[in-house]
Amino acid sequence: MRVNTTITTAPSFEPITTAQAKAHLRIFHSLDDTYLAASTSGSTSIITTARMMIENYCGIAIPNTTFTSVYDSFPQNTPLQGSSNEVYNGSGYEIALPRSPLVSVTSVQYVDTAGNTQTLSASTDYTTKSYNGIGRIQLLDGKTWPSLIGGGAGVVTVVYVAGWGSSATAIPIALKHAILMQCSTLYDYRSTLAPGQQYEVPGTIKALIAQYKSGEYQ
Repeated sequence: MRVNTTITTAPSFEPITTAQAKAHLRIFHSLDDTYLAASTSGSTSIITTARMMIENYCGIAIPNTTFTSVYDSFPQNTPLQGSSNEVYNGSGYEIALPRSPLVSVTSVQYVDTAGNTQTLSASTDYTTKSYNGIGRIQLLDGKTWPSLIGGGAGVVTVVYVAGWGSSATAIPIALKHAILMQCSTLYDYRSTLAPGQQYEVPGTIKALIAQYKSGEYQ
């Protein structure tokens, strides 16, 4: 079951302030403040870029973020007995959400056989569960996944919120420190690396954030 996930509503804050980043980087001037500062306007920001790199590596959201995940189908209506993927990757009987930790599900919509968009009811059609932060949408007893329009891509749409909190104080300290360390890497290396070198999240940061990585989506 293929899925494409986009950010619907970006975070309203960054876990790290410009002052905290400057203290970590030992910057004692203001020449690079704009380059470092959190950005909501799309301008260059080391803090925002570092946070997004950590999120993408772990498969998580750090500040609360609204996502839209679009699927090409519903899961099958009954679990496969003994299947290794009936729980983990959404190809069994439930919808697994790609970003964690889950905060809430806003809506589950689909395109029916007549080509009309319908919305499932959280009170009568499905329930939402979270296992180790990973959100799952499961049918209520006696319910089946609806029939979909044939040959359509992106016929099931789920809007949901994932993240560790709505304020910087709610973010785990290890994730904050990982962002600071990634800021240091981005600040020191402002261009592509030499031939043969691979630019990625450094090993020390990987060890720091290992417990937050969404293992089922590695």
